[in-house]
Amino acid sequence: VEEYTFRITPKATAVIWNTAESYTYDGEAQGPTATYETVNGEVLNLVVTGLGINAGSHTASVAEDAAGGNYTLTGLECGYEIAKAVASVIWQGGSYTYNGQAQGPGASFNNVHGDIVYLTVSGLGTDAGSHTASVAEDAAGGNYILTNLEYDYEIAKAVVNVTWSVADYYIDNEEVQGPHAYIVNESGEMIELSILNLGKESGEYVAEIDLSSVNPNFELSGELQKSYEIIPEKAFGNGGIALSVVLGAILFVIVIFMYFYWNKRMKGDRGGKNGIKKFFSKPKNKQSVEHFEGAGNTSRQGKAQKQSKNNSKYTSKSKGPDSFMPIEYYFKSIDEAYSEASSCRFDPENPEKSYYIQNEALNKIIRLLAAYRSQRR
Repeated sequence: VEEYTFRITPKATAVIWNTAESYTYDGEAQGPTATYETVNGEVLNLVVTGLGINAGSHTASVAEDAAGGNYTLTGLECGYEIAKAVASVIWQGGSYTYNGQAQGPGASFNNVHGDIVYLTVSGLGTDAGSHTASVAEDAAGGNYILTNLEYDYEIAKAVVNVTWSVADYYIDNEEVQGPHAYIVNESGEMIELSILNLGKESGEYVAEIDLSSVNPNFELSGELQKSYEIIPEKAFGNGGIALSVVLGAILFVIVIFMYFYWNKRMKGDRGGKNGIKKFFSKPKNKQSVEHFEGAGNTSRQGKAQKQSKNNSKYTSKSKGPDSFMPIEYYFKSIDEAYSEASSCRFDPENPEKSYYIQNEALNKIIRLLAAYRSQRR
């Protein structure tokens, strides 16, 4: 019997790749499947490796001996693409008011697992007005294509209250003058506003805020205008300020004169030192007290006022040389007359009345000085 040696070679069989029309990222490994056909016509599955998860290009493969020793597989690789998943940006908008900081909506999307993922937003505005926030198409990473990438929104102006600072204004031909206006900005700082229609001459004015100079991020609330007056002189019409100073000096001299004069007289009348102190002590000779309207209630008047039925006037019972008015009366009366004259403001429309009030006050001071001098003789 003869023996023959022979060899049966494996059958060359092509791998059959089963690819889908497309693959889209879903967070799982995915790709084509592979089969082969046996000599008996059966279709058997093969183990595929190299399946991709992320979006992009991938190559699936089958081992050459994956079908066993009787088959030699060909067409071992299959290239394919996984497309990016499409996700719509979800905008979290709201209302916005200027605060000096960048502000605007937030953005997010839902990933393939249903999780909320927040995105980086650009184009956020700071100033009041219209703005467009945006998200980059690839902001979610390489596995997603984002849609609804822009969001339009408004930042409203901040409403700030206007505060006016108003004083008395007197004529000053060198500089304009008038009220000041302030607001508090977003940082809590007080900002002075520019004012129009400030005057130099006497008269009535309406100051108004220069809106063109106001920060466009602010909307002013409150009075935008303020009426005020520039007065011709502080007192006594023309040359009033100087005259007020002169009157003050005169009053000071009068007080000093009366103090030393009365101190000297009291020393002479009652003897000893400290004549003023002696004035407030009980006099040796009876003194009459005459009450004038506006005079203060002194210790010397107290007894006479308690005994009189008319509290507004007392009549002297003694006409002798010792009758006198208390020094406090002159001090107070002269001070009242000076205050009356100082408080008088010149009225351009009725100058006669202003001068009349001023002259009456001055005449009152002169009469008081004359009465005081006459009484002390």
